Amino acid sequence: MKKLLALIVAMSAILIAPSATASAPARTGATTTATYDYGPAELVARYDASRTGAPAIVWIHGGWWRTGSENSDAAAQERFAARGYQVFSVDYRKTPEAVWPAQRQDAIAAIAWIRARASTFHIDPQRIAIVGGSAGGHIGISAAANLPAGSKVVAIVGLAAVNDPWALWLAGQGAPYDPQTSGSMQTKGMDNSTLLVGCSRVESEACDARWIDAWAPYRLDSSDGDLADWHCDGDGTIPLSQGQRLIARAQGQGVTAVLRVENCDTHNVLAAPGVEADVADYLAHELGLGQSSRQWRAGR
Repeated sequence: MKKLLALIVAMSAILIAPSATASAPARTGATTTATYDYGPAELVARYDASRTGAPAIVWIHGGWWRTGSENSDAAAQERFAARGYQVFSVDYRKTPEAVWPAQRQDAIAAIAWIRARASTFHIDPQRIAIVGGSAGGHIGISAAANLPAGSKVVAIVGLAAVNDPWALWLAGQGAPYDPQTSGSMQTKGMDNSTLLVGCSRVESEACDARWIDAWAPYRLDSSDGDLADWHCDGDGTIPLSQGQRLIARAQGQGVTAVLRVENCDTHNVLAAPGVEADVADYLAHELGLGQSSRQWRAGR
């Protein structure tokens, strides 16, 4: 009988235990950092367990949809965690093995995984924002637009976000869309956009539909969170015109959207002077940093 009871207790512990981490949790000051397998890929959680109902940032890295990891942008994420956010850095399936919309599906799955563990990570599941750089911005915006009703995020931040892979493909063919982008980067944009979608647009109607679906603001509407994109005016990798078209389309679909143009020539716009502080201020306003969940809801 004692053996049976011990077996039941052991099985119960397995059933109620949280998902195992892929690495042992580490602490830096008040922040716990741990890697989790959320299903399709891994994510890194940076959170302070002393907080209650804290706002959360879902961070999606760039890398032309084929490079980078959940450990990309770690230093910036640590700074945002120190500001008062619980930060989750999400990896996703890469091209060429996985084609669109696998990357968006992974981001949506990660957001659902995080929300389901709101008490574990001490977050308010309604106060979530997405931050994505370059290809990660593209994935994040599309994921936000395709979240189910009742599960929308509050805000979406693009950091030199890709708007339209098809425009990158056209630029690689010599279309006069993005004159400040160098020839090598135009070719890189074309090649990586093709790997993302996995087929030629003229190949079939199904392929054409996938290119359209890969347009970041496709399906965005007024029910989605506010959108802001920071972009250097001299970005030679993902040109400013991508940000301009992104915001124009979002505004046309009823989204509160703004383009923040910076006088710089780097693709890593977050590293440009003052940008990280501006992004932090924007998110603080959108997510009610420093407010309780009740105060934040009362002010909306």
